[in-house]
Amino acid sequence: QTSFINKYWTSEEKNRNVKNLWRYILAHGAIYIINLIMLFYFVDVVNLNHVVVQGALIIILAIFLFLLQKYWVFCKE
Repeated sequence: QTSFINKYWTSEEKNRNVKNLWRYILAHGAIYIINLIMLFYFVDVVNLNHVVVQGALIIILAIFLFLLQKYWVFCKE
């Protein structure tokens, strides 16, 4: 979050930074919603332990979010 604010105020490319900010917000929002849906499914439907499910989701979704940010949010256009 701080990096966007810093880049916005110090950069000449303000339009690109605003676009990246929206992509950043969308990526994190999507990961949050995916986490909630998968947590609900595996805990309430499949009846797995919530601690195990959330632990696995943290690892899987962190990797996915990293790749999403590397290749979509902060990509060089």
